[in-house]
Amino acid sequence: MVEPRNNSVQTPTYKVLVADSQPVNRDVVRQILEPMGASVTETADGREALDATATIAFDLILLDMKMPGMDGATVVSRIRASDSPNCRSPILVFLAGQQTYAERLLTYEFDGTLTKPLVHDQLIEAFIAYCPQGSARSEAERIGPTRGRGGIIDRSAIG
Repeated sequence: MVEPRNNSVQTPTYKVLVADSQPVNRDVVRQILEPMGASVTETADGREALDATATIAFDLILLDMKMPGMDGATVVSRIRASDSPNCRSPILVFLAGQQTYAERLLTYEFDGTLTKPLVHDQLIEAFIAYCPQGSARSEAERIGPTRGRGGIIDRSAIG
């Protein structure tokens, strides 16, 4: 597991886990969320994500649906069935045109979807929706209205 690193001068307010096999995707999430007060923990696969959620309480969990070894749907199911500090944490999944997951996704207990390639404003909307106080709210007021699909759960992405 990769430990959180925070290069921001701002004191992190929220703990966010991002699990994605692609380092560039994790870096994009970090670059967007750290200035808004997030301490971002990165993992490269589902097993690492489960290990992290067993011991660290996260305010928001972001999972890629397609990861090596254990996909995001399995990770969500195991987190929800566990007695970890994250069994009720908000979990959003990244989808990249994965229509084959549509029926399966509706049976899992995730809280929303984000599309890939990642849309800056969509991630900010999601962060604000699940971490609405403090620096996240201030950043939202600074950047003004966001552009995008207008919701956190993009059901069109899953069928």
